[in-house]
Amino acid sequence: MTETTVIEINADTTLPANFQAVFDLWTGLPKSPDLPLASGFSLEFVPPKLLPWSVLVDVETDPLDFRFRFWGTERSNLIGAEMTGKLVSDIAQESMREGNREEYANVYRHGKAVLCRTPIVMRSGLESSRLSIRLPLSNDGTEVSRIFSAIDPDTINEEHYEYYGTTPKRGYSS
Repeated sequence: MTETTVIEINADTTLPANFQAVFDLWTGLPKSPDLPLASGFSLEFVPPKLLPWSVLVDVETDPLDFRFRFWGTERSNLIGAEMTGKLVSDIAQESMREGNREEYANVYRHGKAVLCRTPIVMRSGLESSRLSIRLPLSNDGTEVSRIFSAIDPDTINEEHYEYYGTTPKRGYSS
């Protein structure tokens, strides 16, 4: 199994339609001086199809960790757990915990918008992946204090639910 692929988003990056609107929202936020301000970001502006797959984390330092301020309903359905108010370090599954920690730490350290292609191995032994976007936000314009993240729902299928031992909600379609 390969490691997570992290791609810095720039003007030449082609984004899935589900991510383009939220990326455009993020790039339109006021910056002071370098990073988009968290005060200008609101979950109400996230496209309705993407919101249930979204997460908003607060950065905690000393030690570095990430607290889930918002955890979308489809994320709960996918992994079978509600994570709002919990820390990344609270995630029981080691590979999920460490993968998230690494991806969030990358955004925290570099302050760049990224796409992450996270590999997973299904119970059947087949490999798959899911695509997510991670966007840094700041309280002071210089240090990352929050990170918005979303999974592209078009990259989720029944095998992803199988991986977590969950079942898609009725009406789910990939």
